[in-house]
Formats: sequence, structure tokens, C-alpha cells
Amino acid sequence: MQEILQADAPEPPCSTKELAELRVRDAQLTRENNALTRRMETAVTEATRLSHELAVVVRERDE
Repeated sequence: MQEILQADAPEPPCSTKELAELRVRDAQLTRENNALTRRMETAVTEATRLSHELAVVVRERDE
């Protein structure tokens, strides 16, 4: 029974050092996420452009 109660106990609070490390990691992940988002937006834009170009080529071919 005591093991069950201990398992449900909340984690002890983080130390100041751990919080600082988490903030650094959060900032790093945020930068990486922003960079990946920009790359994804660029890829989607390029895919859209290529799709339109392909549609023009197919339309001209079929005329």
C-alpha cells in the first residue's frame, strides 16, 4: 500500500540549475522548431509553384 502512495506522490520541485537547463533546452527547441517551420513553409511554397508550372505544361501539351 505504501508503494502505491509513494508512486502517486508528486515529483520534488526542480533545482534552480535544473530550471535553468530546462529554459536553455526550451529556447534551443524553440529555435529548431522555428527553423523547421520556415523550411516547411519554403517547401510548401516551392511545391505549389511546381504544381502550377506542371499544370501549365500539361494544359499546353493537351492543346
